[in-house]
Amino acid sequence: ILTEMGMNHLEEIRELSYMCKPDISIITNIGSSHIGYLNGKKNIFKAKMEILDGMNNGYLFVNGYDKYLKKVKSDKVNVIKVGNNRVVINDIKLFENFTIINITIDKKEYTIKYYLPGISMTINILFAIEIALYYKIDINSIIDSIESFKPSNKRLDRIELNNNITLIDDSYNASIESLMNDLSILKVIDKDKILIFGGFLELGKYNNKIHKQAIKEIKKVPNLETYLVGTSASKYAYILKHKKVFKDSLELINYLKENNLNNKVILIKGSRLVGLDEVVNYLTSI
Repeated sequence: ILTEMGMNHLEEIRELSYMCKPDISIITNIGSSHIGYLNGKKNIFKAKMEILDGMNNGYLFVNGYDKYLKKVKSDKVNVIKVGNNRVVINDIKLFENFTIINITIDKKEYTIKYYLPGISMTINILFAIEIALYYKIDINSIIDSIESFKPSNKRLDRIELNNNITLIDDSYNASIESLMNDLSILKVIDKDKILIFGGFLELGKYNNKIHKQAIKEIKKVPNLETYLVGTSASKYAYILKHKKVFKDSLELINYLKENNLNNKVILIKGSRLVGLDEVVNYLTSI
């Protein structure tokens, strides 16, 4: 049985862990989602480590590159630090809609092409390989599965529209970490680009710091026009030169109706409550 556990407060994963009693647990990173409720990354780390509470033994797979997770030790379970174990990454080449990595697995080199673009997705591929190897799945079967995988709806969903418009729909949710992955994709696209950004929620006292960081990183992407939607993102519009500001999705849609989007790449990113899925619905209908 495979279960994904979520939380936005301490002790929620502890309860879920006691219910599920995992044999194998995975912690992919310590990001900033829900940081406003948890009051800092140290508490996010603490909350995620509650996964151990319901485990009697077994394995904990963690991100060996993460500032917090790479230091994890346990007398209770075997800790596997992904990226510093059987699978080592040698080279990454980013492209608009796919990535090619060269890795070493048990001292043998492999090249894998997969359709999860962006720099941050690489660690998820390493997790998939490490865990599949634990279950003694043949490496060629692992690679075939990775190379044939397509992302789920609204998570970097690439849609080719009329008039040579490319839509990259990543509107399901948003954090500074996932935005950084999206920006790494936009940096390698050699076309006119639009980022529709609705900002982040649940940041509490970190709201100002994280949004400023996000807008400064957006500013580094060449040939990019940014449409800021809603109050969370629009507050920091002054940092950007090439931007437009909209109070909500409806105002943006009305603007899009009157403007030429031909031959552009449009990436949509923002917290779900901003309602950017309405923009996706409009664009896919024209």
